[in-house]
Amino acid sequence: MNAAHAELSRDPAFGCGDPVWIPLPGTPLGGLTVMFLRDPDGVVVELVARPRSALAARG
Repeated sequence: MNAAHAELSRDPAFGCGDPVWIPLPGTPLGGLTVMFLRDPDGVVVELVARPRSALAARG
């Protein structure tokens, strides 16, 4: 998420906010990192990153 933010912040055409950690107590994820931006056409886009531990194989 930090790399995406750094890259998108370089171009003023993208109205890019800072990534924010959103805690989700009581869930297996624990929380998510979220960032909003506006593309050059004005469409709002939400980027969501899960913790790497949430991607581990379950079994």
